[in-house]
Amino acid sequence: MTVTKHDTIRKEPCMRVKRIEKNRFLFCIYLIVLIVITLRPLIRPIHLFGGKVNAVLFEEYLPILYNGHLLRVLYLFLGNVIWFIPMGYYFVQRKKLPVLQTVLIGFLVSLLIETLQYVLGTGVSELDDLILNTFGCMTGALLAWAANRQPVTEI
Repeated sequence: MTVTKHDTIRKEPCMRVKRIEKNRFLFCIYLIVLIVITLRPLIRPIHLFGGKVNAVLFEEYLPILYNGHLLRVLYLFLGNVIWFIPMGYYFVQRKKLPVLQTVLIGFLVSLLIETLQYVLGTGVSELDDLILNTFGCMTGALLAWAANRQPVTEI
């Protein structure tokens, strides 16, 4: 069977649409997993405004570290960064948003999660989580920006 130039042109947009739909689907799955992981105690009774707030940077990390649980500290620290890298990458790579706008979105999503944890009483709202999540989003955005090789003026 011979493939003509006309056949190639006709199939290309269809493949692009399928790829976009797949990317959106995967991003939606990522968001669902992120919500489940950060608000997972929702399966327990909700205590409105029963959450705790920790505004002291890395206060929770030090006692864990002093007790010899280095892996737990690494998991908490790196986990907060790593879980937001896909968000930054997606918005720059797929949605073509500027890096600064993407970082702002990451900050706002993290702020929403931390606020929900406090309001719903499902966890501790921590300043370090907000900073590390935003840093993760920025890391993903910069990785996508570097992959796209956009001019520096578009940052």
